[in-house]
Amino acid sequence: MSSILDVREKLGAVLARVEDSDPPVVQAPIDAMAPPMLVLGWRIPMLDTWAACTAMAHLWVLIVAGRLDMPKGYETIEAQYQRIQTLCRANQFSIVQDTGPGAVEVAKVAYLGCRIDVKTPITL
Repeated sequence: MSSILDVREKLGAVLARVEDSDPPVVQAPIDAMAPPMLVLGWRIPMLDTWAACTAMAHLWVLIVAGRLDMPKGYETIEAQYQRIQTLCRANQFSIVQDTGPGAVEVAKVAYLGCRIDVKTPITL
């Protein structure tokens, strides 16, 4: 079980590139993008479901498919969503919800993205 100090890195390792076609994984915050890529961050609340020495950690994975005008953006999101679901399920991360595909703006550039909220138990 992870701790609050390493749970983001663990999620990054779970989603890390295996094939050349897999997107890179970066930690938020970021100021520029080179899609396709996955961005990881904490969601609100960071922790809940407190017990004696454990809690539930809440993070998000942002799939950034490409600029809004790219024709294969939805296929990229669908393929990465399936990959994330498979990898998370095998590594004690659960998908809680998602935003669905939509516009994501970074540095005044609009991209097609989808945020997936995940949770996992951690030790305190």
